[in-house]
Amino acid sequence: DTIDVKLDVDVREQLHDLISLIAGLYRSNPFHNFEHAAGVCMNAIELLNMIEEDSVKHRLSNPLTTFAIAFAALIHDVDHAGVPNKTLMKEKPRLAAKYKRRSCAEQYSLDLAWGLLTVSL
Repeated sequence: DTIDVKLDVDVREQLHDLISLIAGLYRSNPFHNFEHAAGVCMNAIELLNMIEEDSVKHRLSNPLTTFAIAFAALIHDVDHAGVPNKTLMKEKPRLAAKYKRRSCAEQYSLDLAWGLLTVSL
């Protein structure tokens, strides 16, 4: 069952602006691009809709949870350089140090997107 949430016009415009901003931060590389992120987002929502067990469905059925899952899928590769983390750490040693040489691209994407979301609020 799809969650039917009515959003105020202002909220829809803010959401549109946020998604447009996120889309603009994706680079034009062969895989880690906005088309890929949109596909991951749609698949995540489809997986949520496929859950049939009532106890799990109940825990995932609130709009904030759905938004968080969709947002995470949409931002997971924001501003990804298109290179493996190992290469990224060699090319950007300050970034590697900031994230303690662990999942640098992914943590950077999360920090960047979280900053956008919190500034937008």
